[in-house]
Amino acid sequence: MKYFVFIPLIFASYSNYSYGDKTTWTFDNPDGRFEAKSGTAEMDYYDPLSTGWGANNTTFRNAASFNLPLSMDKDMQVMSFPACTNEQGYQIKPKFEPNGPYGESDGSVSNYTLVMDVLFPTTSMNKWHALVQTDLTNGSDSELFIHWRNGIGINNNYRGLIKPNTWHRIIWSVRAAPKEGQAQRYIDGQAIGAIGTTGSGLNDRWSIVSDLLLFTDENGETTSGYVSSISIIDRKLTHDEAVALGGVNPKGADVPGPAAPPYNKFMSRVVNTLGHRGSSACAPENTLLSIRQAFLDGAAGTEIDTRMTSDGVVVAFHDDTVDRTTDGVGEIALMTLEQVKSLDAGSWFSPAFTGTRVPTLEEVLTESKGKGIIYLDIKTKDQAQGLANAVNASGFPLEDLWFWTPGNKPYAAEIRSLLPGAKIVWGTPDPSWRTDPNYFSDLREIGVIGFSIGHGGVDLNFTAAAKAEGMIVEVFTVLDPDTMIAVAESGVDYIETDIPIVMEMLQPPRESQASKPQPMNEATDVFGNPLLSWTLAMGDIQSHKIHLGTTNPPPFFVETTADMYRTDLLKAGTTYFWRVDTVTKNGTVQGKVWQFTTAKSAVNGNLTEWHLNGTLGSVAGDAVLNFNTSTASIAKWQISDGDTVPHMKNGPTNYLNLPTFDNPMQGIWLSFNSTQPNGGGEDINQYTFVFDVLVPSPIGWTPFFNATPNNTDDADFFVKNNSSVGIGRLGYSDSGTFQADTWHRVIFTADLQSSRVNYYIDGKRVHEFQGFGNLTDSRFALPTPPWRTAPHVILFNDNDGESHEILVGALAFVDTVIDEKTAAALGEADSEGIFFKTSPTPITNIEADLDASTLTIKWDAQPGKLYTISASNTLNGNDWEELGKRYALKEMTGAFTDTQINFSQTKKRFYRIQETK
Repeated sequence: MKYFVFIPLIFASYSNYSYGDKTTWTFDNPDGRFEAKSGTAEMDYYDPLSTGWGANNTTFRNAASFNLPLSMDKDMQVMSFPACTNEQGYQIKPKFEPNGPYGESDGSVSNYTLVMDVLFPTTSMNKWHALVQTDLTNGSDSELFIHWRNGIGINNNYRGLIKPNTWHRIIWSVRAAPKEGQAQRYIDGQAIGAIGTTGSGLNDRWSIVSDLLLFTDENGETTSGYVSSISIIDRKLTHDEAVALGGVNPKGADVPGPAAPPYNKFMSRVVNTLGHRGSSACAPENTLLSIRQAFLDGAAGTEIDTRMTSDGVVVAFHDDTVDRTTDGVGEIALMTLEQVKSLDAGSWFSPAFTGTRVPTLEEVLTESKGKGIIYLDIKTKDQAQGLANAVNASGFPLEDLWFWTPGNKPYAAEIRSLLPGAKIVWGTPDPSWRTDPNYFSDLREIGVIGFSIGHGGVDLNFTAAAKAEGMIVEVFTVLDPDTMIAVAESGVDYIETDIPIVMEMLQPPRESQASKPQPMNEATDVFGNPLLSWTLAMGDIQSHKIHLGTTNPPPFFVETTADMYRTDLLKAGTTYFWRVDTVTKNGTVQGKVWQFTTAKSAVNGNLTEWHLNGTLGSVAGDAVLNFNTSTASIAKWQISDGDTVPHMKNGPTNYLNLPTFDNPMQGIWLSFNSTQPNGGGEDINQYTFVFDVLVPSPIGWTPFFNATPNNTDDADFFVKNNSSVGIGRLGYSDSGTFQADTWHRVIFTADLQSSRVNYYIDGKRVHEFQGFGNLTDSRFALPTPPWRTAPHVILFNDNDGESHEILVGALAFVDTVIDEKTAAALGEADSEGIFFKTSPTPITNIEADLDASTLTIKWDAQPGKLYTISASNTLNGNDWEELGKRYALKEMTGAFTDTQINFSQTKKRFYRIQETK
């Protein structure tokens, strides 16, 4: 793998690229502010009602007179624009010739680039800023925004940072196409990521039918700002061209400015780069130029797509037709190689690539021999012989060649019959990898070396399991730096991208020893069986020797070739020491000793439990339940009859029957008192819910809890209508894991700081989520005092009608994570409770000392049990006060003395003793 050192320059490097049709405005002609500096496009006010708003609300002056910062220490003309209504804005008439797929089909401009040099004042920040609108009626959402958190993008894909009172050059470079559209975003020459590509929805909506609107939107998501120059170009710029434009230059948006700033964040781990169709942001996809560029950019290999011509030759090509990426039309499978070779496969991308041809696979392999991996995305099922012909003719080494045949064992077998030893890459793993002990070995027998997964489906637990089996995990197709950094945390071996050069710039600095441990050195509250990972040391690494134990120095633990290892379950509340020694060809490099402390047992957390036996009062803890609006009148307190409602395993149970709600304001509110923020954020990021519930048939969407107490968005954990449990962002258990008309103990336990969530049903883990990135203070974090006012959570309802009748026998909440052993010990739904038993614990004696104002309570105790003592003056469920805990050793009698009694005032005082499991 190659590493680069980037030295900031005063100006971006610049070549005299041929831009085609381009128009630039600099607003410096007082007699015609919208007169173009160059080019034939036109610009004017968008004023469909002819109100004359534009001249009244738009101001043109130099930057200094607006008290704005200067760019490159030089003044420039600036246009000040207001927050536009849907009947205001600025209209560009590009006058471009139709191009791209929508040029051929409906006369639109599919490919174009917009460059704008803008500044937004501090008063405009943290608001929505519409930038580009393709709908000339302004009747729909715009196509490019600055998000209220100041990134740029669309459809929940916002990246980068627009700083207040700072000049920025924003580049929006678009190639609209059916299923394969893409738009690249740049801020000051720095690539912040593309939107689109495989399966893309970046379709004709993003093409230009005739004109563009700027700084306006259909529903007022706009704000005031300043623009010094705008440039529009009749094609999508290459990555190199966009980077070369750099930052803002007072001479105009078509003139290179200061070089792109270096990235200030890096991946936590070294991850190999794979080009996607080569360096397809820099050169035409699936061509020799793009493949060659991927290796020059430092990629370990590149994915290419393969299809076959009518005369049986495999070529590097993605689409089933040649329409999008050549100057021809028609299905490639119906063309001979000679016909395909006659097509221009470069001019669609940039005039600089005119005359580029579609390569055969044999040409690709010959060109790439000895450079790295070629990864074949085989688009049709009839290519096995053609693939073998190309491999044999080129002499390309099979150890560097991967064949993607996801889930298709017969096709894998056919390829390996012609090319013995061919390396097969599988797709997304089957859920049986968790339960089938032969899952990996069975795949290994058919030649599978690893898995290729979309970045939204990456699971750290699967990655660790696959690596422990000696298999690789590859992720496709990541198009922005933020996601590259996040995906690296999921432990993958390869990331596929259109811009290998950017991913290589994000590789972490490497030291002589293994570094950057996860869990971090001196971390506390670490999950019970953590995944140990680290950044690789420098050198030619052969393996790693992990030392782990409760003593320092730690003893040898295991040797692995991976840069991560999942431990067995560790002891709760214990400090562990570990180090990683790196084995290289030149010897072993001893690492530093790190340490972490595992989380304490759940019962040591801030625990509240409710038994719902006629009251919402808790049996322990100080969190509070209250009925939401109009809920008390429709809720029913009932007891199982063993017929229509079954008993729990140990007999009848009291429960609360909640009907299907028809109003999002119904449900049960949960409010915290003692629970404080945890997990490194302002909210509760480490917690566990335990529910003893029954859902009557037929199963439907049934919500458990929502961290948005006003219920304005989706709940955060459900029973799904296929009898699984979960939520889309964290994943679902297998279908059928939750049975209707059956009491289940459902556990949701989350450590958002490490992006790890587990679901358990009846003591068995049914789903484990280990995501990438950090979920601290995300939608799943629970609001808490003192930062949020009560209530903090709403239970058993959802914002959009996904509600179902549910019977609740007991409920517990604890502000820490529980481990697998604790979940197993909690087991199934129990009529006596969850952590606390409500079965009578006989109080054998009560002794009052009037002079000392004390009262001593004694009860029959069982050795090894923990008892909680509570008191109340009213028997109101919410008024129980926990007085303390007593642990029974060998004694058969427990005792507790209450010292908080004023016998002259206290008329009644009630006590209860509860056994904790």
